[in-house]
Amino acid sequence: MFVDYHTHCDSSFDSIAPMASMIQASIDMGMDHFCLTDHLDFDVRFSRLCSSLDPKAYIRRQEEQIARFPKADVRKGIEVGVQPHLKDTIRDALAGCGFDFVIASLHYIGGQDPYFPDFYDGLSNIEVYRAYLLELIDSLTGFDDYSVVGHICYPSRFVPSGKKVMAYDDLRDVSDALLRLVVESGHGIEVNTSSYRTHGVPVPGFDYVKRFRELGGEIVTVGSDAHRPEDMGRYFTEAVEGIRDCGFRYLASFRSGKPEFFRI
Repeated sequence: MFVDYHTHCDSSFDSIAPMASMIQASIDMGMDHFCLTDHLDFDVRFSRLCSSLDPKAYIRRQEEQIARFPKADVRKGIEVGVQPHLKDTIRDALAGCGFDFVIASLHYIGGQDPYFPDFYDGLSNIEVYRAYLLELIDSLTGFDDYSVVGHICYPSRFVPSGKKVMAYDDLRDVSDALLRLVVESGHGIEVNTSSYRTHGVPVPGFDYVKRFRELGGEIVTVGSDAHRPEDMGRYFTEAVEGIRDCGFRYLASFRSGKPEFFRI
C-alpha cells in the first residue's frame, strides 16, 4: 500500500500547485490513494499563515476535481490550525462538511509564530519545545474534531541553532501527557516526512512513535506535507520501516472520518 495523508495545493496559502496536478501525480506515482489536506487557520496574526479558506467551498472543489479523475482514489481532508481558544470556532467551521480526514496542527506558541528566527531570542530550544507541547495539550484537551495530530515536534524544523531534533528523552513528562491524551481520546498521530530533507528524520521522530505505541496508540498515518506534485510520497518507504520498527503492524487510512487499517 502506497499512500500520502498530508498534501497541499493552491487552496493553501503556501502552494501554487493546481489541485488537478496533485491528483494526476498520485496516479503517475501509482499511489493506492492519497488525501488532500489544505490549511484552515483562524486568528492569524502573521501574513505567512494568511488563510481565507471556506471549508464548505473547499470540499466542493475537492469533489469537482476528484470527479475528473475516475482512476484516482482521493480522500477529502483538511489541516486545521489549532489554538487553545479556537475549539468552538473550528467545530463550527467543520460542522456538516463531511471530511474524510482532519489533521490538527499547532503553528503558534502563545500567539507567536516559531517560523521566525526572532521567536527564539532569549529561549533555549528545550524551552521552546516544552512550550509547544504544553500549548498543543491545551489546544487538544476537550477538542475531539480531528483524526490525527500533525507534525508533533514542529518547531524543530525552524530553530536557528543548537539541537534541532526534538528528543523524547529531553521532554518525557510533557510528551507523555500529550501522547496519553491522544491515545485516551481515540485519535492518532502522523509521521510527517518533510523533515527528512533537512534533518534526516521525520517529525515526530521515531522515539515519539515508539512511545505512542507503548502507551497504547494504534492510529498512525504517513504524510509528506508536499506542496508540489514532485514531493508527494517522498520518504514513504523509510517512514514505514521506522514505524514498523516501533512495533506497529498497521498504518491507518481514513474514510468518512473513520480509520481503516492496512498491514505494513
